[in-house]
Amino acid sequence: MIIKVLERFRDFVQNLPLWTKTVTWTALFIQLVSFMGLRTSKLALSWSNVFQKHLVFEVYTYVFLHISLLHIIFNLVSLLPVMAKFEKEHGTFACVFITMLPYTLFPAFMHLIFYRFIFAKESISIAGFSGWAFAFISATCIHNPQGPIQNYIPKHWIPLIYLFITTIFVPYASFIGHASGAAAGYATPYIFEHIPLKLWAEKVDSIGSRFKGYQSYDELAYASLPIAEPSTGNPKFPGTGTRLGT
Repeated sequence: MIIKVLERFRDFVQNLPLWTKTVTWTALFIQLVSFMGLRTSKLALSWSNVFQKHLVFEVYTYVFLHISLLHIIFNLVSLLPVMAKFEKEHGTFACVFITMLPYTLFPAFMHLIFYRFIFAKESISIAGFSGWAFAFISATCIHNPQGPIQNYIPKHWIPLIYLFITTIFVPYASFIGHASGAAAGYATPYIFEHIPLKLWAEKVDSIGSRFKGYQSYDELAYASLPIAEPSTGNPKFPGTGTRLGT
């Protein structure tokens, strides 16, 4: 039974678009390394590590680190449907750009600023994909407000409801990380409106199209930012010393 589940999961991941598949395998590899007893805690993001130990790479690596098996499972369930849909609709370049710049750096900077200057807890770290999940769900809701519950709850409020539930019921969840991710998602159309995405994507697509699963830029899809349905929630699993998600 377990073997069949693992085989189906492997097949599912292999059919994902290139960037979504890459980040999935990267996170799973780091989780495997952690299970083997190797120290991966330095991949989590904290003020003390970045500014006192000069581990600047943490502003990117923290999203790939998860503190437990349940943590990574829940985050993948939340993230993969919306991220894969976005990449298929808008291209791999757009997906890489939006994840590795606003969706990663904005929550990272907000965490560093708040935990250094407001909470004065420099050693508190964050880790996980959940900031990305909040970002993609927010981008989806703000650009595709039509849905089965629109007559009861405005769709653009859904990420905020998720945020409230997660903050109240999930211990150690990072409110700052999740809220920053949601804010970055809401800002997605404004970001794309002010960058020459088509020009950049066309230059990269000629090279990227050589790789299996690479999704080329689609101007029509870009004009309809994004249309994935946020069908999953964003549960987290608490861990010691590290805020869950962003």
